[in-house]
Amino acid sequence: PVPRGTGLQLNVARTLLQNAHFQVGVINVPSKKAAGTVIGENPGAGTKADKGSTVTLTVSRGQGNVSVPSVQGLSQTVATTVIKKAGLKVTHVVMQSSSTFKTGEATGTNPGAAKSVPPGTGVTLLVSSGQPQKAVPDVRGASQSAATSQLTGAGFNVNPTIQTSSSVTAGNVISQDPAGGAQATAGSTVTIVVAAAPAPVNVPSVTGDPTGSAFSALQSAGFHVARHTRD
Repeated sequence: PVPRGTGLQLNVARTLLQNAHFQVGVINVPSKKAAGTVIGENPGAGTKADKGSTVTLTVSRGQGNVSVPSVQGLSQTVATTVIKKAGLKVTHVVMQSSSTFKTGEATGTNPGAAKSVPPGTGVTLLVSSGQPQKAVPDVRGASQSAATSQLTGAGFNVNPTIQTSSSVTAGNVISQDPAGGAQATAGSTVTIVVAAAPAPVNVPSVTGDPTGSAFSALQSAGFHVARHTRD
């Protein structure tokens, strides 16, 4: 009779049949059984067969490969669930900046979508940490036009404001926010404060006024007063 090979590993079943003077044929099929396990035989175990005849063993080759699902644009939680349902597991999560996907959205996987891999394979999930960060140029002291050109060239928007200054040349940048060298999101706005010359002030007429009154009037108008006497 044909020895029982079902449930044995292929090499064990083959040896058993060959020792019983049978030829061995093998058919590999997908199965949930571990790869290499005999899951069937023909003729079946216990059947009488001529010595030298062939017994065909049906052998599991495992579950076969599965395709990595596309998870781009899904939240990290949903993407993880989709990957697990495909018979795979998330072994690493890598955060990376993205100009396309919002913070927390999946940008891809490694291995990539549609790749054929064995069940249970570990997948690295790539998740957006938000827009890329860039260093803000330092434009203090530059003219408004030069500062604007430099900032827009670096990928930032510019919001100019005006502030009178007696120490910075009119039209030049006094300060900026964010500061030069700071990291900021590409496409965000940098506010620059541009110097304007102080408005001219009329000098009060104090000729003939008492000294105290003259001093007071001039200082109230924003002037520094130096006293000189004439003989």
